[in-house]
Amino acid sequence: EKKHSVDLFVVPVDSSLQRTTPVLMGRAIFYFEENGYRPIRFINLKSRLMEYFKPDEVTRVLKNATYVIFPKEEEIWDKEEILHYFSVFKIPKPKQAYFCVRCKEEKRLVTVLVNDKYYWYGRPVCKSCANEALKRELRVKGIIPQASLWKVVKNKLDQTKEVGTAVELMTRTTRIHDHKDSSLYDIIPGKLGETQSLETLEFPEEVLETWKRWGKKILLPAQVLALKSGLLQGNDLLVVAGTSSGKTFIGELAGINNLLKNQGKFLFLTPLVALTNQKYETFKKIYSELNFKVGIRVGMSRIDVGKDDEIILDTDISKNDIIVGTFEAIDWLLRAGHKRVFGKIGTVVIDEFQVLAEEERGPELDGLITRLKTLFPRAQIIGLSATIGNKQELANHYSMRLVSYEDRPIPLHRHVYLLEEDADKVALIASLVREELQYSKREKFRGQTIVFSNSRRRCEEISELLSKKRIKAMYYHSGLTYKERKNIEFRFEHGVYDVIVTTAALGAGVDFAASQVIFETPAMGNRWLTVAEFHQMMGRAGRFGKHKRGKVVLLLKPETRVFGNMRKNEEEVGFELLTSPIEPVEGKITFDQELEQALAFLSSRTKATQKQVEQYRKKSYYYATSTSKIIDHLTKSKMILPRNNELLITKIGRETSTSFMSPTMAIQIVKMLKTHTPLEIVATIEPFTQMHLSRKLHTLLEHSLGINVPSNVFSGLISDIFHGEKDLIKNIDRATVKRIFNIFKVLYPCNHKNAPDCGCGEKEAAKLILKIRVQEKIRSLIKIGTILESTYDLFAYPGDLLSYLDVAVHRLDAIRRIAKVIKKDEYADNVKDLIESIEKPAKQKRVQNA
Repeated sequence: EKKHSVDLFVVPVDSSLQRTTPVLMGRAIFYFEENGYRPIRFINLKSRLMEYFKPDEVTRVLKNATYVIFPKEEEIWDKEEILHYFSVFKIPKPKQAYFCVRCKEEKRLVTVLVNDKYYWYGRPVCKSCANEALKRELRVKGIIPQASLWKVVKNKLDQTKEVGTAVELMTRTTRIHDHKDSSLYDIIPGKLGETQSLETLEFPEEVLETWKRWGKKILLPAQVLALKSGLLQGNDLLVVAGTSSGKTFIGELAGINNLLKNQGKFLFLTPLVALTNQKYETFKKIYSELNFKVGIRVGMSRIDVGKDDEIILDTDISKNDIIVGTFEAIDWLLRAGHKRVFGKIGTVVIDEFQVLAEEERGPELDGLITRLKTLFPRAQIIGLSATIGNKQELANHYSMRLVSYEDRPIPLHRHVYLLEEDADKVALIASLVREELQYSKREKFRGQTIVFSNSRRRCEEISELLSKKRIKAMYYHSGLTYKERKNIEFRFEHGVYDVIVTTAALGAGVDFAASQVIFETPAMGNRWLTVAEFHQMMGRAGRFGKHKRGKVVLLLKPETRVFGNMRKNEEEVGFELLTSPIEPVEGKITFDQELEQALAFLSSRTKATQKQVEQYRKKSYYYATSTSKIIDHLTKSKMILPRNNELLITKIGRETSTSFMSPTMAIQIVKMLKTHTPLEIVATIEPFTQMHLSRKLHTLLEHSLGINVPSNVFSGLISDIFHGEKDLIKNIDRATVKRIFNIFKVLYPCNHKNAPDCGCGEKEAAKLILKIRVQEKIRSLIKIGTILESTYDLFAYPGDLLSYLDVAVHRLDAIRRIAKVIKKDEYADNVKDLIESIEKPAKQKRVQNA
């Protein structure tokens, strides 16, 4: 009774009171105290992940507002008490107006309704949203009105102003399709454009023969378009084409062409270690036949995990002709000033170019592209992607020619099923897998299925249930070790598995040839899929030369939200994914990210003038703050040193940049060196976020609540249980509640009033893992997981543990180098001992003062 929440939207004061994109969106939770309501939590809704701000931020935002508007259709909880809060903090007295609820809840837009109000089951909406809602509801009912009929429906809507009334006036006169299969949504027709014989290429005979042996017999339409756009004449290209269109081979054509012409080495970059390994192994098999030396750079630490996994070791790329690397590993060499190790670069291929759209990695990739173009101005740059919304804009910005090919060489059948229960989903998946196997036998191709689900636990559950139905199924996600993933990839490729159940790790680029893709839900983790992600994953269905057609199946539970904090339901999201355009790369960047990228540029060159920094920054897609302000800040923080009209990077500036840290974080570390141990610092700057409830506890919790429960202990729902939410706890038995609160005691020994929103849990999780590794001298990742489960009721996947240990080692090495710079040699030696104990715990002495 004492707790209420309200959605908070901030829009520019000079915007018209029509449809406006908010600059800030949040959910403010108020609690009634002695003097009235006060904010206790503030959740950022603009981020795709749950992000908590300090409660004081609510008051600060409201105080700075020119005016505050409440929705007229909703009661203000207790008027006097809430107005008392406004009065005490001198917040402008709120006004009232009607808002479009669909713009607010689904599009996160603010639309004030002045005259033209429509209603969607009693709730006010704008005309545009009324039309969209009407179309969607008719589509769900199997009705797709033709142009003439649609005019009648719209007239009815304009007359009644009520979506529900207009829907009721319609009957099932027009079906989604005329096909006998009632699940078919549409068919994207197959269209094979202009092809070309491989023999037409002016390459040495031995090269052409090698490509033929590896299945490259004709040039596909996207490849022909790239050739026509000057691929072999050295032109920079942005290639946007679907999966199986042959994008990788476009990069190979350019890279091998420039190698043969002595233009320089072939550099192939990817965003994932798994994808880098896959490309490295493929290139090594193919191009070692032509006596090209293939190298890899992923920057993994030499962590001893016994037989649990295989560690990928970097090669000496100075001796390699073809270099495959992750974005970060190659960028590290540039930031460290090791340009010479590359030698002469002829071609740079950037795979998964759409990473530019990601909030964290987008600015980093943008900086890397700009630095590569600056440091290797003669290199040919090729960007590859299947999904970019504003592709022409990006091509223009990076001075690339756009090669866009949207047609698929084989047709794609898209199906939608509306189901009532999760059990129905698994039963239907089993049926669909069997049908695909039978169909593929008749059509004489191998019919395998990829199932996408939203969480690792759900992937494992579905895989287990399918196996019980005598279907050869296996789960695949980033929590597995490299060795496990490699084994699954090999078995799937050779037909051992009929179906792989996976998360975004596969959708992001690891290459599997499947004829059918099933979306068990349109969610990924605790958020809905973006349109770009959906198209990327959907493109996995059907490969030219292997399959007759691709099949995509979307399973939706009407009115279902995977997690309670989601505004839209599966049905709404599913049809949006099928009909909406791919989102553009927006180019938003924080001040800290701008500082880091400017420093990375200076670090790659040692020194530069302010004009050169300005020229570099203007070539970047992510650009918001003036260069003079950036330089002033870097100078004051002692990251750079102005001297004789030049900007020199300092030692601490270099260590900051090569550690992929912002100057703000580096300054924080310098301060913490005085009062914190190395373990405390690394846990603070690199907390562990992938800690889960033990499997038994998670199962008990789901059984008690009767809903899907995220297993991550730092998720919103577990956080609410930690908060003591009565509506949740009343449904959980005492023993289970006690186990959950024992976890709380382990992760939150801090006594902060805002726990678990204080962030201490993630830090304690990091310290717990590192202490088990170092103090218990545990090599095995599986054994660390066993200790977490048996002692603390927690669970961590081996793949996540290895990734964290690797990151922790890199962060600790940065702390060591910073300590050296500021003459804290003894501290640096302690950090070195800690690093060695993490890398090889069985061979090291017990670390003191960690």
